[in-house]
Amino acid sequence: MKKVLVVIFALVSLYTNAQKQFIGIKGGVSQTSTYSFDKPTFRFPESYQKNRTGFSGGITYEYFINNKFSLGADFIYNQRGYISGELNYRESLYTYDFLSIPIKAYYNYGKKIIGFVDLGFIPSILISAKSITTFYYPREDKYISNVTKVNKMFDFAGIAETGVGFKFKKMYLYTSVSMQWSINTINEHYYTWGGRDYRHCGSTLSLGVKYPLEKK
Repeated sequence: MKKVLVVIFALVSLYTNAQKQFIGIKGGVSQTSTYSFDKPTFRFPESYQKNRTGFSGGITYEYFINNKFSLGADFIYNQRGYISGELNYRESLYTYDFLSIPIKAYYNYGKKIIGFVDLGFIPSILISAKSITTFYYPREDKYISNVTKVNKMFDFAGIAETGVGFKFKKMYLYTSVSMQWSINTINEHYYTWGGRDYRHCGSTLSLGVKYPLEKK
């Protein structure tokens, strides 16, 4: 994986042509949860699972091969997680905060108003994981635990994205919706519903701006 990333960044660094390289920032709201291929071994009668609302944003880079195709590599702070509980008894918020490097291949169409779709993958490093559990019965109590060490430090996910933007003279403003699905599991321990096969998944609505790196 390290060799692949080195090759990709080395290739894009060879091209420094005006209007072909863009750097920018983006940020947005994510809705994340988990999915599993295994059936749960146990489930409480009134149990549930809900999305975690989080933030995803950071620095973006894109190199245009031509008017239609481009390559991108971002550096993103990526919040994931989910909420689980049993009705009228307890609710737990599981938070997972990552540093992610989405690497994507784009197809672009249009000149002034530009639509795009892209596919890629997201290697991520876990920087923090917490569980915040509130018990409602017999009295309301809250417990916060740092569970970073019991989770896998590396996550590898696929990403699909679509969006639309408007090209100004010196910048490019856009919005997008992306979906991501992790390939590896969160950890090797029993988690919600008594299963081990849980993986991250979610969607993100983003707003961003890009500026051309002009050749001096």
